[in-house]
Amino acid sequence: MERSALCLWDLLPIQIFSFLDVVTLCRCAQVSRAWNVLALDGSNWQRIDLFDFQRDIEGRVVENISKRCGGFLRKLSLRGCLGVGDSALSTCSSLSKFCPKLKHLDLASCTSITNLSLKALSEGCPLLEQLNISWCDQVTKDGIQALLEDEALKHIGAHCPELLTLNLQTCSQITDEGLLTICRGCPRLQSLCVSGCANITDANLNALGQNCPRLRILEVARCSQLTDLGFTSLARNCHELEKMDLEECVQITDSTLIQLSIYCPRLQVLSLSHCELITDDGIRHVGSGPCAHDRLEVIELDNCPLITDASLEHLKSCHSLERIELYDCQQITRAGIKRLRTMIRSRSVENFFQRSNSEIRLPGDLITAPPPPPSPPPAPSPASSPNTALTSKPPTQLRPLRTHCFQEHVFRKPTHCQLCNHMIVGNSKQGLRCKACKLGAHLWCSSELSQQQCNGKANERDEGGEDGEESLRSGEEEMGSQEREIEGAIHLASADDTMAQSIATNSKPRNNRQASLQERTR
Repeated sequence: MERSALCLWDLLPIQIFSFLDVVTLCRCAQVSRAWNVLALDGSNWQRIDLFDFQRDIEGRVVENISKRCGGFLRKLSLRGCLGVGDSALSTCSSLSKFCPKLKHLDLASCTSITNLSLKALSEGCPLLEQLNISWCDQVTKDGIQALLEDEALKHIGAHCPELLTLNLQTCSQITDEGLLTICRGCPRLQSLCVSGCANITDANLNALGQNCPRLRILEVARCSQLTDLGFTSLARNCHELEKMDLEECVQITDSTLIQLSIYCPRLQVLSLSHCELITDDGIRHVGSGPCAHDRLEVIELDNCPLITDASLEHLKSCHSLERIELYDCQQITRAGIKRLRTMIRSRSVENFFQRSNSEIRLPGDLITAPPPPPSPPPAPSPASSPNTALTSKPPTQLRPLRTHCFQEHVFRKPTHCQLCNHMIVGNSKQGLRCKACKLGAHLWCSSELSQQQCNGKANERDEGGEDGEESLRSGEEEMGSQEREIEGAIHLASADDTMAQSIATNSKPRNNRQASLQERTR
């Protein structure tokens, strides 16, 4: 009985430490030797997200983490960590060697990652389920093949047969050859993003339909070689599709929408922006399909010049519809918008409709009482003022405040949000940009920025002013101190004769607003 109680007492501190975040664990690790052992116990490091330290994290820090707690590590996010690359690495080699149970790895925007990194991962991470290498534009089909096989394509099933999610957004060198191996070797694939991979063709859609019947999410924005034939094959075999991003698939017509309306009853999100061959007839089939009544929540029709108010009438049967995007649809009228809003009560219809300057309103806190009327001037004598009309000036009128007009944008280069200063990553639906001043923001940050004054192109010139530089420097100093805590804690684990001094005071506490924004970013 006493031995059992003693064991429970030994496990209690480890259980307490398991509730601490990365920064707190690193601070505790530098208090004493005993706390160092508890804080750096591998069971506390199963899920690690280093996005908050993206400016300062280098490959050697990740290597030390993998050596210390690799047997426990299940999920690792290195999003935006530009210091992690093949030049600093052995990083992926260390992950491959010491982290055999790794299941989720996020390398988004690690622009130095190349085929060598993926080849290293392929040698020792057989349980890998989710891999995000979006914005890693140095990765080619050879790197993908190396990840999925050791020596030859015939062994592909033995390497990553459990792969569920793969994000290859903007990996522009990916071709059919690399993706076909994924389709054939990963039958459980549920989510695939190849937006911006302009070299892929209908062959991949056919392979997905034949080999991946559980596919739920497909993002193929800006894949201009895809046609109705490929989507027909896909729709007839993948009946569980819930989200499809077909933005700028310029060759598709109403035929694709007909097939989706018949064979994909679970469709919830459909993006058809810049699909200029889509007409009212295609929207009619979507509005009358099995997904329309209870499933369809979002439909994006930006820059579809052939659709008219008739399409809005067809969408009235979509009772679950929450958002419609109608940027630059020249044949959509305000009368059609009004009729649709009375049916679906969706604010997003108007928010994404271009408004004229006459409809711009001042925010409530900027509307002030009109100035008192000027006192009437004394009546001039005819001799002194022969023509008052020539000298009088009209009263100055209050001009409407020009606020930001945000629209969804594909950020092709690493961009930071103007409000929270975090990198905008992921697929194109995670970023908005002002049409006038090109200011970038997360979707959840845009509501606050949309009430601020827009300076047009002048904002682009002022963006690098002294205030911005000072804010950037302070942010870098804060991130640098936190990164040094992590690095110091990891290195301390191997020291036997020295005792760390606590450096908790070096890290500035984050305010609640910034912490909330960072939590949303994750």
